[in-house]
Amino acid sequence: MNNTEITNKRTIPQVSIDTTVLYDRIIKAKIGDFISYNELSQLLNRNVQKEARVNLTSARRKALNNNKILFECVSGRGIKRLNDIEMVETGQSTLTKIKRAARLGAKKITCVKNFNELPNDVKIKHNANLSALGVISLFSKNKSISKIEDQTKVSNDLISIGKTMELFNNNQ
Repeated sequence: MNNTEITNKRTIPQVSIDTTVLYDRIIKAKIGDFISYNELSQLLNRNVQKEARVNLTSARRKALNNNKILFECVSGRGIKRLNDIEMVETGQSTLTKIKRAARLGAKKITCVKNFNELPNDVKIKHNANLSALGVISLFSKNKSISKIEDQTKVSNDLISIGKTMELFNNNQ
């Protein structure tokens, strides 16, 4: 890295003005409020579905991180501030995405044609990644989530990772 690269490198991430404008608007939303892409685009005089999409994503992330306010996209229309029940429901869609990604990742890894010809460290990485993706796929199945839900019904509280793992050690 030369001196020019060092002096131009940001040490603290700077939030753009456009992101700040969007953030200031969305944190004023009440639970259940819908904000159209048109309204948000007018604030910036740029399309938040195209060239200013990154600004809207950053504003939503900032609202989540700083204010614990969650917005989801309403396809092609805008964003909505979620209520507590809707926030919980995002867990299932996230698990569905994770499960799909884990299966696709495993499918890609298993495309290796000459496993025996791989260097040993690559074989180890292959097997470790395949095992981890298998566990992720297992834990994100609806049946697995139901097993965890059954356990939380008993205590009506969070269960530790260790106790969660025990649920699957017994008879999986």
